[in-house]
Amino acid sequence: MAAVLTLVREWIVDNGAGDDLIDRRDADPNTIQVATEPIRLETANGEILCKHDAHEQISVLQLNCVARVLVDSPRVLSLGKRCMEEGYTFIWQPYQLPYLIHPTTHVKTTLPVRNNV
Repeated sequence: MAAVLTLVREWIVDNGAGDDLIDRRDADPNTIQVATEPIRLETANGEILCKHDAHEQISVLQLNCVARVLVDSPRVLSLGKRCMEEGYTFIWQPYQLPYLIHPTTHVKTTLPVRNNV
């Protein structure tokens, strides 16, 4: 008998992040590459220079993204990038879970909320 293991990796959908972010330990090492444009980021621990990107696939959102590779970072998806550059719709009604609507398939993906994040 064969068993199928489904690995679900959680991402924080963040309206305060202009870029998608991933920890080096979470990124697929085969997709990490030198960034075409290294950028400086202001973090809680001060300014850092980000020199690498990783290609990531988030199947539940039907999304391929290029995330900035950092050390000791949560997985973060930029809500602004999804809405302003990729055409996703984001809705969060009072007392309900938020959701994203895919720009072409119109599939609604409900987002979990933990500690109001």
